[in-house]
Amino acid sequence: MFNRKIRDNLLIAMLFAASMLLMACSAPPRPRNLLVISLDTMRADRLPVYGFSGVSTPILDSLAAEGAVFDEAHAAVPLTLPSHANLFTGLYPTRLGLHDNAGAPLDRAFETLAESMRAHGLRTAAFVASSVLAADRGLDQGFQSYSLGSTEPCQGRRARRSADVVTDEALGWLAGDSAPFFAWVHFYDTHRPYRLPEKYRSGYQDPYLAAIAFEDEQIGRIVTYLRSTHALDDTLIVVVGDHGESLGDHGEDSHGIFLYQETLRVPLILRGAGIAPARIASPVRLVDVMPTVLALFGSSSRQSDGDSLVPLLHGQAEQSAREIYAESLYPLRFGWASLRSLSWVSGSKMRIESTSLPNSSRR
Repeated sequence: MFNRKIRDNLLIAMLFAASMLLMACSAPPRPRNLLVISLDTMRADRLPVYGFSGVSTPILDSLAAEGAVFDEAHAAVPLTLPSHANLFTGLYPTRLGLHDNAGAPLDRAFETLAESMRAHGLRTAAFVASSVLAADRGLDQGFQSYSLGSTEPCQGRRARRSADVVTDEALGWLAGDSAPFFAWVHFYDTHRPYRLPEKYRSGYQDPYLAAIAFEDEQIGRIVTYLRSTHALDDTLIVVVGDHGESLGDHGEDSHGIFLYQETLRVPLILRGAGIAPARIASPVRLVDVMPTVLALFGSSSRQSDGDSLVPLLHGQAEQSAREIYAESLYPLRFGWASLRSLSWVSGSKMRIESTSLPNSSRR
């Protein structure tokens, strides 16, 4: 009896150890590093990844082939600062109180992705291309280094710098230390007015497409560096647009006023440890990016309007409906009405619930 009890306990212990080992082996690997590349003013349907054939983007194509591509990713605001704030806090503009490029900066009471990554032990740096995202606008929270570099005024508008200059600086920082990192690289070349190297200006009649090709080449420089240092497969790469560009559709040359798909639908590609190649049809939001990244690093957000997309990355079906909110208060500058939209997602379907033009805002 005594020997049998010892044997049974030993068997139970062995089975428990085996189950724990099996769980550890089956758990997806976690990334060591994080690289977020935000493509300002990047309209999803102008990329080959989303079916366009008028421009060559071999680097984005390869990242898409090796990772997960979200077919319907949506911004909440067609403006640079508030959209990046949504991306890096997981909160909608209604929660942040940040609706415009020119308003108050991001309140430091809100936790950012950079702050979470710092708490996770990563060294952090941001390399931005436009003074719209200058450090005093609030997105520097959690970054040990936040660089706008040496920018030049562009035809009386906000200062900006080109993707090759941003990439040079980012590569210099990456080479300076082998510790785990979170780097944010921001490109602005697809934003008007276009300032591009001659080989791209002469290679494309459309300057917007030329800017896309130029940025793709710079992304390639970063990917090549990560591969050369054997850090590529340990790095979660997030390529994401902050908003799109109308390009004349609906009577709007650029962006900021209307809430059409041309300015709200953005690219979203995730490539890295634990992410299998996939095309994901279910509509998602920029506010989902932060909780997704944290989940992939084995953490979570204290407060978020977004959902982790990890179940979708693993091929699981949607468990509940998801709302997709968008707004533009920019028209108020001109005495026009603000715009708001609300859609509901169930599975891979999106249904517009309401679009409002408040009478109190009309002139």
